[in-house]
This record gives sequence, structure tokens and C-alpha cells, in this order.
Amino acid sequence: MRDIFKKHGLFISIFSFSVVIFLAGIVFLRKGFLTGDNISQAYPWLKVYSEFLKDGSFPYWVKDIHCGFPLMGEGQVGGFYPLNILFFYVLPFRPAYNFIIIFHYMLLGTFTYLFTRKLGADEWGGTLAAIILCFGETLANLGYHVAMLRALTWFPLVLLLFEHYLEKGRLRYMVIAALAAGTQLLSGSVQMASYSMICYFFYLSYAARIRKRPLLKTYVSFAGFAAIAAIMFLPQLLLTLKVLKYSGRLASLDFSLWGSLNPLSFLTTVFPWPARAHGQIATEGMFLGVLSILFLIVSVRLLKEKKEIRPLVLIAAVSVFAALGWFNPFYVLALKVSKFYFFRGGARFIFFGLFSASVLAGIGFSRFFSQRHSDRLKQIKSFYRFILFCAVMIGGSVLTLIYAKPWIIKTGHKFVDMFIAGMPYHRRSLEEYYLRVENVYQGLLSSKALTSSHMLLAALFVVSAVIYCAIAKKYLTDNNSKKYKLYAKSAAIMLILANLYAYKYFPGGINDNLAGYNIAEKPASVIYGKIKEDKDEFRVAPYG
Repeated sequence: MRDIFKKHGLFISIFSFSVVIFLAGIVFLRKGFLTGDNISQAYPWLKVYSEFLKDGSFPYWVKDIHCGFPLMGEGQVGGFYPLNILFFYVLPFRPAYNFIIIFHYMLLGTFTYLFTRKLGADEWGGTLAAIILCFGETLANLGYHVAMLRALTWFPLVLLLFEHYLEKGRLRYMVIAALAAGTQLLSGSVQMASYSMICYFFYLSYAARIRKRPLLKTYVSFAGFAAIAAIMFLPQLLLTLKVLKYSGRLASLDFSLWGSLNPLSFLTTVFPWPARAHGQIATEGMFLGVLSILFLIVSVRLLKEKKEIRPLVLIAAVSVFAALGWFNPFYVLALKVSKFYFFRGGARFIFFGLFSASVLAGIGFSRFFSQRHSDRLKQIKSFYRFILFCAVMIGGSVLTLIYAKPWIIKTGHKFVDMFIAGMPYHRRSLEEYYLRVENVYQGLLSSKALTSSHMLLAALFVVSAVIYCAIAKKYLTDNNSKKYKLYAKSAAIMLILANLYAYKYFPGGINDNLAGYNIAEKPASVIYGKIKEDKDEFRVAPYG
């Protein structure tokens, strides 16, 4: 244990501290992931699941949900997921619901740290990669859904095992990786697990080619890997298929393109809230800390030298290709040909690009402080250019919103007429959709107001990163002592942590996913009262 702390003590200390300060409400059981789908699905389902486990059985049929419901057939529960069984059987429900989230954050951070170290980062770089992945917008947007968090946790572990397999050629690493992937499929988010399998194939294929490993052997190994994972998933799949035939999600192309990634999302890397848009085709947050972009630029410049990091760039490219959805005609064509319309919210695919960016930033962090000062100067210059480009784009969008309002509203109405009103899964009136267009416009305008608190705070993020770079240009030279570089590394980590912590309070940040347990644990009389009041969309006999 002492040797482990000596080798990884920096990561253990900083990451554990980060978990506590970012997720304090969850750690101390005051709050939980109790918004959106979690409060309407994950929380009540897992509560029933926990009660059944403690009675010694799985909830194959639950008579108290609707007129009876096969809960184990609802794949998002993760009924056969080993960690669900462990936590919800051993612990009381509220500690189990919260601590399993904390445990997955710790696992995801640890696996990301180890994978980044494997690709050449030092302890500082590995720590940074874990921090910006877990506490940037990546998980604020996706990981809030407990099933997705469970699935995504295993992704860096599988890649780490692939690296060991390619290095040592031992099949046991592929077997362990297959067990991890099978666990991922059982986690409750088949969508994210399936996306992961696609990324695994591209990563392993390209990594084997770079290392000049026999491709046929690699593909056979991957086939075995996929087969083991599929066999593990089979019990859940058989139950889910019975439920699936009654689902409305066997839908259309429009359904599968819902939630495509707006290209404007890339501006959120610098301006997390002012560059956000919401609606049918929204921007996803991609904020990892402004200064992190500098270290990402460093790693991009390493691609010629460090071939082993190139598969991450391929994963990022695949991620963006699929996430763009409606904005990518080639992806639309692929969906039409395959007729694969099962998954919606394709923007979720961007997780894998942000994961790659986090790891690359960690590798770039390590190189930034060990390279020649002349190289640092070039990278800082590129960073300044990127910041300027994003600032110009935001400024241009503000002017466009102000001076092109009639055209924007008219175009929005035309879009509603052509693609939304009267289409499947869009049951509201035309007037209501028109009103939503106008509300989206007003929301965009207010978020980009130069005097808004979010814009001012975003500007503060940028200015602080620019000041750090200016100091580094002047004082971080080839002759610095190790102690001086230690101060510079510490300052960079602290600045990024402060950056991410401040974003926690932005709309769309981690805090938006948290709510007190008073929301979930209401008296039955309050719940019955709400059901009686709702005469519009829901009817529950005898209360409706």
C-alpha cells in the first residue's frame, strides 16, 4: 500500500479531493442524481430493485408499476450488473444509490489515469486527464444519467487492456477486456456500450497496424472478445427483446437523428454557456477547462513523434462523425441504408471524442513542462489564435442575433413547418412550436449578452488562462529548476480545477443534475394529489 501511494499519491490525493468538493452533496447523502430521467426512471426503478434483492429475488415482474411491469426486461435498470447487485443488496437504498455513483466516478478516474500513464504521461498528466474527464462537461451532460455513467466507466479500462495485449501479446488481457466489455453491456446503457464496441474495433485495429502486429490475429482476437461480451449480455438481451416489441422506439429516421450535435458545440470548449443552444438540435457542452486546450494543442503537435496516441485521434474523428447526426449527410445515409433507428440522442457519441481530448491533454501537459522553451512559445501562440477565433465567433453570433432577428425567427418557423409539426413524436400544436422558436431565440440572445454573468465568468476563464500563458512565456525557461516547474504544474492544475468548479454552477453544470431527497421521498398524499391534478397527458385509475 505504501508503494502504491508513493507511486500514485499525487493522483490519489488530488482526485479524491476533487470528488469530495465537486460531489459533496452526494458524498454526504444530502443530494443525489435526482433530476430528469433519474427521478422519473432510475430512482424509482432502483428502489424497487433494491427491495426485491433484499427479499432474495430479482424483480422479473412488479405488480405495483402500471398494471404490472417486467422490470428486469427494462435494460436501463442494469438488473444483472454485478455492482448493482452488490451495492443494492448490501447497503440501505439511499447510501447505495449515492455511493455507487461515487464509486463509478472513482473507477472512471482511476482507469483514465492509468490509461493516460500507459500512453506516456507522467503522474501530473494522468491526474489532469482524470480531472477534466470526470468534472468537465463530459459527465455533466452524459454521466448524470446513472446508467450511462455505469457504462462509460469501463471504457478506459478496456483500452488499457488492449494496450497491454498489443505490448505483450498475451490473450489473457483480451479475455479480461471482454469481461469488462460484457459488464459494460449489462450496465443499463446499451446505447453507450454499443458505441463503445464500435470505438474498440477502430482503436484496436489502428493500434495494431501502428505497432505492426498481425492484423488477422488481431481481428480473430477481437471476434473472441466480442463473443465473450455478447454471451455475458445474453440473459439481459433475451429479457429485453420481449419488452422491446411493445416499445414505440422501433421508430423512424427522425427519431434516431433527434438530439444531433450542433457544430456550434465546439465553441463551448472556450465559452461553455454563451455558446449553448437548446432544443431539438442542441449544442452539447464540451468544456474541459480553457487552459486544457493549450495542453491538447501540445499533444496534437506530438502526433508525428508519438504514433501510439494516433488511435485516440481516430476515436475522436469517429465520435464527431456520428455525433453530428443530422448535420452529417454521410451519417444520415448510413442510417437509411442500415435502417438502424434504435438509438436517439446521437450527440452522446461525443463522449468518446471528449475522452480522447482529455487523455491527449494529459499527455500534452506532461510534455509541455519537459520540452524546450522555444516549442512552448509556438504552442502558446497557437493557443492564443484558437482563443481569438472562438471570441470572434461568439462576437459574430451576438451581432447576427441582434441584426438578423426577423430572418432567424422566419427560418425557425420554416424549419418547424418542414421537419417538426405533425411528425411522429411531435404532438403539440403549430402555434406552440412557433412560440418555442421565439423562446429559443430569446434564450440564445440572453445567454450571449456581453453583460450577462455567464459571459463575464466565461471571459474570466479565458483571461486567467491567457495570464498563465503570459507568465509561462516569460518565466518558464529551459533553465528552471524542478522546484519551479513543480510550482508551475501546481498552478495549472489549480487553475483548471477552479475553472471547472466555477462551471459547476453554470446552467448545464453538474449542479443541474443534483436535487435534494425531499423531491424523491414525498408523502404518498402529495403524489396522489399531483396525479389528481393532472388531467392532460396522464391518467392513472382511479385517480385520473
